[in-house]
Amino acid sequence: MGDKDSNMGCLSLILAILILGGATFFVMNLGKDKPTQQETVSVRDQLLPEVASWLEKHSYHGTPKAVTEMPDWAMGKRQTVTMSGASGIVDYIFYLQNDSVATVYKINPAGERTEVWRK
Repeated sequence: MGDKDSNMGCLSLILAILILGGATFFVMNLGKDKPTQQETVSVRDQLLPEVASWLEKHSYHGTPKAVTEMPDWAMGKRQTVTMSGASGIVDYIFYLQNDSVATVYKINPAGERTEVWRK
């Protein structure tokens, strides 16, 4: 009978280690998918001031998650911003003219542009 008690003791120890290990892993990874305040600030810091201002007024488009610099166009600057909102992850291209946002396009998964705002 001593062998069965010994085996049960080992199994209990192994089970306890697995449970503690799993709980530790879970607790350490709780907030990993949420952006940190520093990540959010750094994305906002990359926005052109005119784009940041436009997004504050039109916050229903979502939260900026990434910024992609683009070469200037004939009339001014432009910038692509990846947004996370009610409709999922969406890319928008902002065209600036005379230091203000002139046109905003939404890019669909096929790469086609749809105008969503014009000054």
